Amino acid sequence: MRDAGWVAAACLAIVGCGGGNEELPSSLAVAPTCEQIYENGHPLACASSDPVVLSREDELTALTNEYRISLGMDALVDDPALRKLARAHCEHMILHGFFAHVNPEGDWPWDRATLAGIEWADFAENLAAGQETARQAFWQLLSSPEHRRTIEDSAWTHLGCGYAKDATAPYVHYWAQNFKRSKTESR
Repeated sequence: MRDAGWVAAACLAIVGCGGGNEELPSSLAVAPTCEQIYENGHPLACASSDPVVLSREDELTALTNEYRISLGMDALVDDPALRKLARAHCEHMILHGFFAHVNPEGDWPWDRATLAGIEWADFAENLAAGQETARQAFWQLLSSPEHRRTIEDSAWTHLGCGYAKDATAPYVHYWAQNFKRSKTESR
């Protein structure tokens, strides 16, 4: 069950954008390694060594923290477990052709976090799809009042940004941000 202070990011940002980011040839791209999976084989937490994936996730994290700092807020801790969780949800959306906070198993973001062994007091997720670059995804998220509220919420202590791409998927580029407040942090 989520804390009453949880901020829902119910609006989803879907906008296809062009861009000029360099891509690795598909023969050099590294598939994620899913360390935790559902009984049905769907990803729950995925690691990646793909430099494109990691740099896009790093950039989205940096943009989020730079924005928060510009507002006089604390930067969020880049949490590897949240990042793996966010990346896995992006992969899951691609594998099953959906774009939603709730996965086909019926789990909300905080349910997936708990299943992955992540402890939290408050939890939220932002999603975007169709944007080729982290900057485009970030500005799309900021243009949504619900996503902006999540990014600007002072309750959060940790952030994990995930990214996945598949040229055959409906939106090609999938982005997720998982926010949490640790159980040890007071509001």
